Amino acid sequence: CACVGGRCDPRTGECRCAKGLTGPQCDTCTNTYTVPVHQDHHMHCEACDSCVVVLLEDLDHMNDNFQSVAKQLGSLNASSMAWSQLNNLNKTMEDISRAIENYNSSLDDSRNRADMLDEEVMNINTDITELENKVSATSDRAGDLTNSTDDTHQRALELLAFLSNITADINDVMMSMNRSANGTETEEDEGERVSKMRQVEAMLREMRFRSCVGQKKMADRERTEA
Repeated sequence: CACVGGRCDPRTGECRCAKGLTGPQCDTCTNTYTVPVHQDHHMHCEACDSCVVVLLEDLDHMNDNFQSVAKQLGSLNASSMAWSQLNNLNKTMEDISRAIENYNSSLDDSRNRADMLDEEVMNINTDITELENKVSATSDRAGDLTNSTDDTHQRALELLAFLSNITADINDVMMSMNRSANGTETEEDEGERVSKMRQVEAMLREMRFRSCVGQKKMADRERTEA
């Protein structure tokens, strides 16, 4: 067994340590601030003096500090990698943000152009409506002018017929006067001549008192509108 601070168990081949000792060869003290001491071929644990205790405590504190620093260094390496990844992610997000801003700007320009086109279409529709109204009004005036022209033409035909009748009556009177001058007039012709003369005088009075100023103004206005 090669036991240092205990006896060997022949059945198990393990060392059975004395009180205060431990380990495979019973050469380690169980208490923290004790050290193994050989005396008379035996080993036992003795407590350390105050200086050794302070030194051991400082060593333990330094060991804890070294372990803490080692953990911090390990986490610092992981943090550096994470920081680098976060920095790259931040740059990527900035690029995406700029791309989105450019896209939004393009959308705003497209909306502005669409609004301008809508306004132009509305103006064109307004102009078309005004032209349609003007065409309708012109068509109505043209219809009125056509009716006025027809009325004027009818009045002209009536005046022409009236003048033709007067001309015929005048010719008849002149023929009667010629017959009277030639001495071939009979009493019947004399009566007819007197009747014709009266008709001519009535027609002349009608023509004298008939005013054509209104018809002339209406004809001038229709000619101007045409």
